[in-house]
Amino acid sequence: MLLLLPICGICILLGECFPAFAEYVFARGLYRGYGFLMSLLTRWLPFSLAEIGCIVIPALALFLLIRWLTRLALGTGRRRHIFGIGILNVLCLCSLIVTVLTLCCFMNIRRIGIGEQIGLESVSAQDADYNSLKALSRELVAKVNALRSRYTETYGEGVFTSHLTFQEKTEAAKRAYEKTAEEIPTLGMLWTTPKEVHFSRAMSYLDVVGMYVPFTMEANINTDAAIYSEPKTICHEMAHIQGYIKEDEANFIAYLVCRNSEEPEFQYSAYISAMILTTNALYQVDADAYREIMKEVNAGVRMDLDANNTYWDEIRANKVGKAINEAASKGNDVYLKISGQKQGVKSYGMAVDLILADYIKNGEI
Repeated sequence: MLLLLPICGICILLGECFPAFAEYVFARGLYRGYGFLMSLLTRWLPFSLAEIGCIVIPALALFLLIRWLTRLALGTGRRRHIFGIGILNVLCLCSLIVTVLTLCCFMNIRRIGIGEQIGLESVSAQDADYNSLKALSRELVAKVNALRSRYTETYGEGVFTSHLTFQEKTEAAKRAYEKTAEEIPTLGMLWTTPKEVHFSRAMSYLDVVGMYVPFTMEANINTDAAIYSEPKTICHEMAHIQGYIKEDEANFIAYLVCRNSEEPEFQYSAYISAMILTTNALYQVDADAYREIMKEVNAGVRMDLDANNTYWDEIRANKVGKAINEAASKGNDVYLKISGQKQGVKSYGMAVDLILADYIKNGEI
């Protein structure tokens, strides 16, 4: 089992040098087989196996540690052997974890990018034509306003509240993926059903709104955060299941899929998320233009954004919550950088480059 570590290292090196190797041998090959087989074991469960694991595994690890220490204390004459076996077991477990992460994450990070797959020219929002970025921001604001006004006309004033159950959202996400897969076939691997996390508030304290768990092939969704972002989060985590691990690519795919949905809630989630990313990028280039465009945002959208900000302010209101939130965010940043996403948590916002490239290519959103 320990021999898997150098094999993983060689595969990662090959993937770094030859993205086609990561794409066709792993992403479209070995990963598909693993994902399909693992999902057969977990997709039918009405609960998140990963969430249960977060409770059971620490308790099991503590039990095994106490058992090992007890055996060391009582194993007179055999302590060296017991110690060696314990260390070997830990190393083998680490090797297995690294192997799964290599198969499901590290190699998929090095696959051919979604932008290249669908023929988008490389664009950086920081270096792109200023007028294109400004025009995209204005169109997104107009789209968001129109969708929010339709919602207000139907359901009245107040903060956006979903009228779909979680199960209905997952089914809507699958239909939207099937539609998008007609143009992008690699998005047609719908192995699993996203799972609603029972301890969603705890996820918020960890600064997480969704989590792809390769060990169980589950997409876990925080249902305690802003309702308007939930469809986008569902589609984002499903993008990871499809084998697109880079956060900017998963965000872009979620935007495309939600935009293609027949559900207005999904469209609103796509456009408001894209609006936030794009206008933030515009602010870095021209703060005055940003303020000018944001004045066009209607009252309903402002209410939703304010409610979301209030929610996260409450999560970080006390010192303990703030400390946990910041530590978890830094931990995620380190993991992303180690896995191959050099921008860390900033990579989430880099989806704006792909959204802008798509707008420049097609001339519309």
